[in-house]
Amino acid sequence: MQDPNQRFDIYALIHKALRAQMSHVLLEAGRTDWDDASERDAALSAVRQLLGMCHGHLEHEDTYLHPAIDAAEPGGRRLADSDHGRHLGAMETLYDLAEVVERATPSLRRQTGERLYRELALFVADNFEHMAFEEREHNRLLWMAYSDAEIHRIHGELVGSIPPAQMMETLRWMVPYSNAQQRTELLGGMLDAAPPGAFNAVMSMLQGTLRSQDMDKLTRSLLSRRAGEAQPIHPQAMPA
Repeated sequence: MQDPNQRFDIYALIHKALRAQMSHVLLEAGRTDWDDASERDAALSAVRQLLGMCHGHLEHEDTYLHPAIDAAEPGGRRLADSDHGRHLGAMETLYDLAEVVERATPSLRRQTGERLYRELALFVADNFEHMAFEEREHNRLLWMAYSDAEIHRIHGELVGSIPPAQMMETLRWMVPYSNAQQRTELLGGMLDAAPPGAFNAVMSMLQGTLRSQDMDKLTRSLLSRRAGEAQPIHPQAMPA
């Protein structure tokens, strides 16, 4: 039997991205001056972007992962489906609260802003527990029933369904908060398979989001990966 520690974890990178974005938005909401229009607008925009990302993630899991999990073990998706239903309800509440904050009179802005922050904290906490469950129990079922090649095919179908703009937003949170080896694997695969323009756009986006030492490591590892190959990395994709 293959060592579970060496298996492909379909949840690893997307959950790192979601944890990073959730943590960032929660911290920003906690320090927002709700009486300051620019801070308030920025916080509400970040909350809505997070909810959009979470909604898309639920749809992807419901469409591509949960059927495979249920095929591996009938009823294996039941608890996750219940969690997803609860999360959708919480997201509707947060959308509504964002509208309340936006429309609140000056005397109520702080009160409604703090209520949004606390509800967001509960949502983040619930999602952190849910993601840990998926990483533990859903991976167990997937690894029991499918080879890594089969799980990769499921992952490829899921990723292929994501529109480019949404994928770029996902990578904005995924790449900086993954480790060096995960970045190399992810960007190396993109370098091999994606059109040069798409790869260069991602690398340009990372210039403003990835720490300089992490960008240096990524650059060296990608150059090493392509060493000796006929097609070099596009020079505009690499930092000077």
